Amino acid sequence: PRTLLLGLEHFPCPKIFWSIDTHLNAFWHKFYGRNFDLVLTTQKGWINRLQAGGLEKVKWLPWFGIKREWQNFSKRKYDLSFVCRVTAHRPARKWLVDFLQQEFGGFIAQDVEFARMLDIYEQTKLAPNEAIAGEVNFRTFEAPSCGALVLNQDLGDEISSLFIPGKETLIFNHVLELRELIEFYLKHQSQAENIALAGWRRIKSEHLPEHRAARLLNYAGNISPGTYTSR
Repeated sequence: PRTLLLGLEHFPCPKIFWSIDTHLNAFWHKFYGRNFDLVLTTQKGWINRLQAGGLEKVKWLPWFGIKREWQNFSKRKYDLSFVCRVTAHRPARKWLVDFLQQEFGGFIAQDVEFARMLDIYEQTKLAPNEAIAGEVNFRTFEAPSCGALVLNQDLGDEISSLFIPGKETLIFNHVLELRELIEFYLKHQSQAENIALAGWRRIKSEHLPEHRAARLLNYAGNISPGTYTSR
């Protein structure tokens, strides 16, 4: 259920709305966001779209990771895993799950609690990623937080602005490239571990909650309250 804050025009403080799943909720975020002095989106490519939808001030603030301890690959249980929820509404995800299981015997976990998900990623070497609409999703940050090597769909600047492809994450365009990457890095696990470690370090240096909070405070200190009023 959606909870909407009303009466924001009565508060003199800077008011910021952080649109998390913009790719799924822009149809109402573009209207609700007009009640705030600034709108933030986790999806860099949606800034222009939100502005075209009537929002004047929009900035990028991506999601974040979690501070976790590093675990050497030699101690990890799963060569490859995918934590997800598969439904009839997600045929592409079902295809990916079938591919990972049939081709590589990948460990698939569905509908697990958050803490259990992190434990699985901490025991995982390779973590393929799949998004519902080509967005930077939670898995983009959660898996490398646990030291898993993430294989991301090629989202261009959306990913390269966060991690260095080939050095901190891996990128694929289609299932054939994904197969080649998995086959190579399962055979060359020391290389996989080096990339995973670099991604984990990037999380710790740039993508923790305190990093997002610092940027949020910086944004708040540079806006004039009252730009938007309820409409």
